[in-house]
Amino acid sequence: MDKLFTRVSERATGAFLVEWQWLPHGAAQPTVGSLSFEVDAYHKDDRGALAELKGLYYLLEHKQVHGERRLGNGVKLCVSSGAIRKALAKNALKKTMSGKTDKAAVANAATFLATKYFEATVEVARWPVVTPKSVVPCEEVEDLGRQFDRIAIDCPLLGESVSLSRHAMHRYVARIDQKRDKLDESDLSSVADARWTAAWRWFARIFPNPSLVRAELLPKVKAKFEAKYGKDCHYLHFQDAGVLLVVRRDSVGLIVATVIRLSPYEPLIVLPDYMVGQGLVKGHLHLSRK
Repeated sequence: MDKLFTRVSERATGAFLVEWQWLPHGAAQPTVGSLSFEVDAYHKDDRGALAELKGLYYLLEHKQVHGERRLGNGVKLCVSSGAIRKALAKNALKKTMSGKTDKAAVANAATFLATKYFEATVEVARWPVVTPKSVVPCEEVEDLGRQFDRIAIDCPLLGESVSLSRHAMHRYVARIDQKRDKLDESDLSSVADARWTAAWRWFARIFPNPSLVRAELLPKVKAKFEAKYGKDCHYLHFQDAGVLLVVRRDSVGLIVATVIRLSPYEPLIVLPDYMVGQGLVKGHLHLSRK
């Protein structure tokens, strides 16, 4: 398994230094480097853990030390903060989507690891004292502001990028991938980590797919959904899989709030009428959510 080690320290200037080591599987010596940036004073607690998460985001998303277009499979993140490990406790994430930490800011900042990089193993580890294969000079990166970094996927249909919530990933795995019903869709502790990687890849495929279209909710359904998710929502129907995505706007941008499996028992969306023999059939009577 490839390993990414990180540790964080605060400089006298108030800036944070995140040191890192990348050790591919089978390699004897790592590539090492460091990142320097400031953390907004808005974040008063757990600043070290938040800085370490900022460093991990940069290394995985921008620098891509683990490889281009790679997710969390086959990667072990060896961190210095116990709060990060707790926020990403797999069994708790599969049951409650919130890990084991009571530190809300750390949990929020770790969302990119709980979604796109879910399959990565996270543990607290000692910093290895080794002779490096190569040294990358210290990089000055963008400071951590009030908002945490969030990964988004381009959605041509909406004309902007869309992020994935933990809830949406969890509901996709339960309802679409595992085909579970309402009675057993919450506890996914028996589901393999790899299914979250598959879920992310599914979303990345369907957002640019021409089969993804805007959906119009039936009047009674619309009132119910607006009460639950708010009025500023987009409803997207992926016709090939019979799936409805609820996309809402929060303070950062667009985010998938949930994923709904459509079925023929509880109509949700308006569909065009069609002919069966000599009769005209209401389209929405033949498609709905389970």
